[in-house]
Amino acid sequence: FYGGIFYSVVLFLLGFSASLLAAVLILLYGIASGVVEAGFEGIFSKVTNRESYGTDIGLLFMGFHTARTISLILSGFLIAIYGFFAPFSLSALIFVGYFLLAYNTFR
Repeated sequence: FYGGIFYSVVLFLLGFSASLLAAVLILLYGIASGVVEAGFEGIFSKVTNRESYGTDIGLLFMGFHTARTISLILSGFLIAIYGFFAPFSLSALIFVGYFLLAYNTFR
């Protein structure tokens, strides 16, 4: 939960930052991303079957990578039209919704 809040705040602030602050926020983003990835691993270990762990993880990530591809395409358009603030703030808001749903599901 706290990792999700930290991740969202850092993403949101990256949309407003420049130069040195952006460099520091990118380092903080790496830390937040590591915390979030650890949470994903915990979720995946609960929803996969030991006998087909590799296949289950591959299938779970197929949707993730498809969504990431679409997100990168749309981010390029958003950056061209509105600047960098748009994809960073939108990403932060979407992630808030995700981690609140995940938190309520696993609570």
